[in-house]
Amino acid sequence: MQRKRLSLQSKIFLMTMLVALLVMVISLVFIYRQVVVIIERNALQYMQGIIGNNASELDSMLEDSRGITLMVTMNPVIKEAATTSLVEASYDWFLQKKAVDSYLSNLVTNKEYISQLSVFSANGNVFQSGGNLLLKGQMMQPWMQAAFATLAPKLHYFAKEKRLVYTRTLFADKEPLALVVAELDYSYLSSKLFSFTSAEQLYLATYLNGQLLFDNKASAQQPISQSEIAAVLLGETDMESYTRENLMLVQDGQTEGISTIGIISYQVLLGDALRLRSTVILIILISLPLIFLASWLLTSRLYRNISELRKSMHEVGKGNLHVRSSVVSEDEIGEMAAVFNTMMDQIEDLLEQIKQTEKQKRESEFAILQSQIQPHFVYNTINSMKYYAHLKGVKEIEVVATAMVELLRAVLGQGDEFIPLSQEIHYIKQYLLIQRFKYQQEFETVWEIDEELLSHKIPKLLLQPIVENALIHGIANKKDGNITVKAYKLDDGIHITVTDNGKGIQKEHLDKLVAQVSKDMHYLSSVGISNVFSRIRMIYGEPYNGFITSFVNVGTVVELHIPL
Repeated sequence: MQRKRLSLQSKIFLMTMLVALLVMVISLVFIYRQVVVIIERNALQYMQGIIGNNASELDSMLEDSRGITLMVTMNPVIKEAATTSLVEASYDWFLQKKAVDSYLSNLVTNKEYISQLSVFSANGNVFQSGGNLLLKGQMMQPWMQAAFATLAPKLHYFAKEKRLVYTRTLFADKEPLALVVAELDYSYLSSKLFSFTSAEQLYLATYLNGQLLFDNKASAQQPISQSEIAAVLLGETDMESYTRENLMLVQDGQTEGISTIGIISYQVLLGDALRLRSTVILIILISLPLIFLASWLLTSRLYRNISELRKSMHEVGKGNLHVRSSVVSEDEIGEMAAVFNTMMDQIEDLLEQIKQTEKQKRESEFAILQSQIQPHFVYNTINSMKYYAHLKGVKEIEVVATAMVELLRAVLGQGDEFIPLSQEIHYIKQYLLIQRFKYQQEFETVWEIDEELLSHKIPKLLLQPIVENALIHGIANKKDGNITVKAYKLDDGIHITVTDNGKGIQKEHLDKLVAQVSKDMHYLSSVGISNVFSRIRMIYGEPYNGFITSFVNVGTVVELHIPL
């Protein structure tokens, strides 16, 4: 018996049914995945907002603590107290302790998150801003001894006592002189962070080197244990092993070791999506006859054209911008293929234009930043000479002219853009020589430079604008003015600080200056600190930058961080 063959119509119908079934499955998966992606994105944005706000607030307080401890180590009164040994309970000892304690108290005034600021010196002296009386013997604690011998500042957490302490060591000639200890108010910090109650299913916490600092107390919603979270943060366990069942977001803070994490279970997060999937399946099953009917009306040519155009688009998605569609027909698909080909031509041209424009923009910005220094510095130098000549006549003008020639040679010379640190220091000394004639007032300049760095090359005139700013806006007209320039190596590069004991900057104005500098807007002056920061970012990249710390009637510190 001969087997009956299927007609062409039956074959098309069966193929259409197969296509419809495939469309149904693809639609289900696509819709479900789209819903999952939307839910994940919304949850992630919500977590990012919460974590970002808390991390930013904690970073701000820790950054302020870092600046305060740095100011303490830069203060000459603190250094003198740490190096002199007065008879305890003597009148001189009493005056010294009163002056230092008062200075420390002034630094933490209105700093609610700092409960106590203290200094433990190697010679046995103890100074504090207030609070419980501190004893010399506390310096013998192992953690304080370890912090005393460490060059970099460090944040310590003692879980049992619920204590959070920031330490920084005062060094002179690479020898530790004193340990500055900022005792942070744990209760105040915990009340400020994660104090909300709206995220009942979301577990949020802040950790220091894998150790829990604060959380939102939602332990019932904690999908994984504290030990597992610590292993993830310390890099001991791959986070992907937990992200299959949980949505997890980790944000590192500006302070080393600080991390904020948010976790929510997918089972909780995607509950609505699972219910929506059942509804979509029901709708597709009801609509299946209509889908079969619509599929029956499609022609093989139309399908082939669509398939070809889709293939071309997928190639573009993979990064192949040279692909062009070969579809040629007198219908809408043919028009779409023509538009696609035209669009790809325009995209290639536009990408090339953007590439060339960005290259020209970077070259132009770098040239402008460098060219700004020359006219400004020449103007200041000539202005200083004119001021002195007007004040004193022609006498001793040769000294000023000699110094000016040295500076003009540095600014207008056609040599390398990078010079040794020793040569940069020489130019600054010539500049200060001229300024001493201008102001007719003595001020002290202290140089604490690691000898190994004197031959290290840095961008020309990187430090001069900062010293100029410290002189003009800081210690000008100050009888006991002092500028200290330090350069030393750390694990992550070279740190350079320029400190003055001038009038400082009001906090509101300082915040505004920092915001302007971070946006590369030259707010301080056309070739001032903002220009220096811009040059560092442009030459070395974003990981390297500068910081400004200032307190009214105490002084200003400008820090630069560049690679070795």
